[in-house]
Amino acid sequence: MLKHGQQILYVPTHARDDMSHSDIEYGFVMRDQREGDDSVFCRYWLKGYVGTQIRTLSCSECTPVSCIIVKDYIDQKVITEAINKILNETIKECHHEDIKPRQC
Repeated sequence: MLKHGQQILYVPTHARDDMSHSDIEYGFVMRDQREGDDSVFCRYWLKGYVGTQIRTLSCSECTPVSCIIVKDYIDQKVITEAINKILNETIKECHHEDIKPRQC
């Protein structure tokens, strides 16, 4: 089972035989995988900016577990900081006067 904050590689089916394929993406899990789920919500880094710039800014992406490889590729502190930044931005958006908290 995949866990929140776990470092992953997204490996599309056409790239499975080539771990250096340019379509492989580095990311991390945003929500624990639930029993029976065949997908999990993840965020991904912008190619060429692993550890510095998130590609998926507005929301997490639902990713098939069959396309995920668990791999530590960077200091976990970087992942934790990125997650905290994402969560803090979400909280700020939820407290905007035009958005009711129950919508978030």
